[in-house]
Amino acid sequence: MNCARIRPDLFSQRAGFGARLALALTLALTHDVFTPQPSCSHRLTPEQVMARVRATDMSAHFYVAEVERSAALPRMLVVRVGPGWWDAEAYLRTQVAEKWLHMWESAVTGGIVAVVDDRDRPVVNYDGNGRARLEPRPAPDDTAPEIGKEQHRKPADEQSAASGG
Repeated sequence: MNCARIRPDLFSQRAGFGARLALALTLALTHDVFTPQPSCSHRLTPEQVMARVRATDMSAHFYVAEVERSAALPRMLVVRVGPGWWDAEAYLRTQVAEKWLHMWESAVTGGIVAVVDDRDRPVVNYDGNGRARLEPRPAPDDTAPEIGKEQHRKPADEQSAASGG
């Protein structure tokens, strides 16, 4: 193809249009970031967040038994779930746990969420980016993680000294 056939004026017009379009999009996208927002006009209060988590459809589907603000750490929301929590699809449990954290963080500065079962064992852990990781379902009679028996054995020297031998 011969370069002489390309009209230089069309090329420069397109480049100018593209640059103008990129600038307009950048300004439009950053406008919301750098424009001061009215304070608390559309933010949820901690009580509203707790009410949303307690909402009938939410609590029924995810078996939310109790929602409370921690007395010892007021920035922590404790969501206690029942045994039916495990019946919901894993990806839905992950999404709802992340939504709970996002709502609570927007309502409480430095807010954290603890999703626990009826024995106060964590059922969700959050990473530093707020992504939820589901904990495996505990055994029904599980009260604490088992430690391997080899960790409880005494060395042979200690056993013989303890037996007097």
